[in-house]
Amino acid sequence: SSGINAEYGYAEIGKKLGRSAGSVRDRLTKVGKGLTKKGKLAWTDDELKRFHDARAKLGNDFKKISESVGTRTPRQCVQRAAAEKKQEAAELTRSEKATLVELLYNEPVNYVDEIDWKGV
Repeated sequence: SSGINAEYGYAEIGKKLGRSAGSVRDRLTKVGKGLTKKGKLAWTDDELKRFHDARAKLGNDFKKISESVGTRTPRQCVQRAAAEKKQEAAELTRSEKATLVELLYNEPVNYVDEIDWKGV
């Protein structure tokens, strides 16, 4: 047989990447799919669930979080946490949105849903 499996072996590649042989095979057969804009392997829904469950239990112990995820390194887990924190910081809360609208339109409101959008 030819190709990556014959030359290197999915199991050997998996060891180096911290992934199972099946995960490597699945990812390599979907080259171009599931990649981020930077060409990195995107987190799967299953990985994200394990990551969030582990974070809830373990806080910022990224070595243990990595072990719980099973397919990501501690560094990748740190990077994921930082990216999520940055995304959360960029999002306005309901109260902040209301304050912004109040400032923009000088219309006193407590929540965005109290705004008469037709009248704005």
